[in-house]
Amino acid sequence: YQRRVHGRPLALCTVKAYLEASQFGAALSVLRRNRIDLNVVVDHDPVLVLDNLALFIKQLSVPNLNLLIASIEPNDVLKDSFPYYGQLPARRGVDEASLLRAPYEWPGTGKVNVFCDALRSELLTTGILAEHCESIVTSFAQQQQQQQQQQQPASFESCLKWISELPDDSTAAKGSLWDRAIRHLVFLAKDPAAVYDTALGLYNLNLARRVAALSQRDPKEYQNFLEELSALPEAARRLRIDQHLQRYSAALKSMLELGGADMEEEFLAVSARHNLHTAAEALLPPGTERSSLRTRVLRQHATALASSAQWADAAAAFSAAEMWPEAMDAYARQGNAPMAFAIAGRLKLGASDRKNLTNRVTSSLLEQGRTKEAATVLAQFGEDTEPAVTVLLEAQDLMAAIEMAEAYGRGDLVVTVVREHLHACVSDRLHEIQLRMETMNTLCARLGVLRRQQALRILAAGPDGACDGEESVAPSVNTASTLSSLRTGTKKVPSHASRKTGTSSKSSQQSSSSRKDQKRLTSLKEGGRFEEANIRRELLLQIPTPVYLNETIRPLINLQLFFGEGSAALKLQQRALDWVHLTHSHGGTLTTDLNTTAGIAVPDFITPSSESCARMAGAINQLKEVKWEVACLGDSSPTQSAPDKSLVAAS
Repeated sequence: YQRRVHGRPLALCTVKAYLEASQFGAALSVLRRNRIDLNVVVDHDPVLVLDNLALFIKQLSVPNLNLLIASIEPNDVLKDSFPYYGQLPARRGVDEASLLRAPYEWPGTGKVNVFCDALRSELLTTGILAEHCESIVTSFAQQQQQQQQQQQPASFESCLKWISELPDDSTAAKGSLWDRAIRHLVFLAKDPAAVYDTALGLYNLNLARRVAALSQRDPKEYQNFLEELSALPEAARRLRIDQHLQRYSAALKSMLELGGADMEEEFLAVSARHNLHTAAEALLPPGTERSSLRTRVLRQHATALASSAQWADAAAAFSAAEMWPEAMDAYARQGNAPMAFAIAGRLKLGASDRKNLTNRVTSSLLEQGRTKEAATVLAQFGEDTEPAVTVLLEAQDLMAAIEMAEAYGRGDLVVTVVREHLHACVSDRLHEIQLRMETMNTLCARLGVLRRQQALRILAAGPDGACDGEESVAPSVNTASTLSSLRTGTKKVPSHASRKTGTSSKSSQQSSSSRKDQKRLTSLKEGGRFEEANIRRELLLQIPTPVYLNETIRPLINLQLFFGEGSAALKLQQRALDWVHLTHSHGGTLTTDLNTTAGIAVPDFITPSSESCARMAGAINQLKEVKWEVACLGDSSPTQSAPDKSLVAAS
């Protein structure tokens, strides 16, 4: 028998006792000795640490302090790695109930930023820069690492600004503070080149030269360039540095400071090349002395927006640049009819130009699927109401077409255009219903064949046997050929046409395999592995829904009654009823479990999916909720007697 002692809980007990006594240095030493995360010192009681930073700094040596700052993480280590920390015994004389505090919520930007800012502020107040120079740089670098983890661009600007304000005393015993701070920052930075670029971006050539030298860069890479910059005036130097660092937004500002016709052309070229129109406009506010340059920037911006089909922003930019024809065209392409015709009124367009504008606005609205708005534009700004009614009829919105015709005093269009379109719609619906009924019969017949074949195979296999044979195919029912009439426009590609010679990439092989799997999962080929599941999915598409009956069939019947076509309405109603009755008659085939097939007991593992049966049964039960009200359908013909039939109507 061997006893085993877990060292970390025992070490944490000691650490906890030290921290409760505010002995931060002793606690940190125990953590380092046992290789435990140093965040325990801060996460034990953040308020205690933040309120006693002077004592905290005094107890820790400079190497330990640097190591602690570099180890700070944004998460709570006690919660993630040591969940049992709160249950460890406290030292004697401390009330354990007082230690059961809620988790500390770090304010502002989080644990790393708050702790580093507070610690750096306390270090700066001590006034001993020679001792804590590296610790201050480490706090800056740790915050920079936190920004990189949050996928923010690297920036050592704050640290380098602080370094540039330090006294450059090269006669100090431990070396210049500049050299110590820069050397430590380069050591901590993952990319020393980013430190050099940041120093150069501060326009401090002396600092950039010192960073380049201490980061072991080749003098050929920076010496000539820095000497060239030293010979330039201040504004030209800033522009050259911004262009070198590809900071084009800052370069625009430097170009304006330099002035001149050449700089204005370069200003326009840079803003267009790097899509900085918004930044350029911000540098040229309204009322500026360079109003002509602002107008050119606005026109350039508007043209760029129009080329990318951002019509709303392009129209606003054209209006700001007072380019009214272009603004009118942008509003027309956006589909903003009020603004487009308001500008047309300002430009005093003629009748032909207004007609062309109406057509452009209507086309844009129709492309966006805004049919009613397009019809309204045609009715208000067009010469005739008939095109507006035709647009609504093409969208199969007969009731809106009647409303439009009556609103503009064109009741004659209801009798002629709308009635003619109604006949075409009714004919299409009758053909669609007939085709769906035939498809439903074919699919249900094939589904019954599949179930009988499965039952016979199980019966032939015996109680303990397994079915080894392949499924037989019933030649009398061709499901795939029947459904091809519903799916027009698709072609089968021969197998040899899809073969490729030579080597193909792995991604193309995977995509080809996925396409084959998808085709196999949706194929209705007889004898296929997923044939029954695909038939069920197709049957769901053939079942009439209450929404289809109420929103598609019933409005047509109402309009037929409105025009006095009772016999035609009765025919459409009867076809809809036949469709529903056919669905009810096939309800057993659609939802019957295999256990009832031919009176043979079938194992549960080959029964249809319970989810598929539930969906099919739910679709049929919805039809049972549709009630049929009795109505008298009369024809305008005096010889036709009113038949006693029911009218499709929702409950």
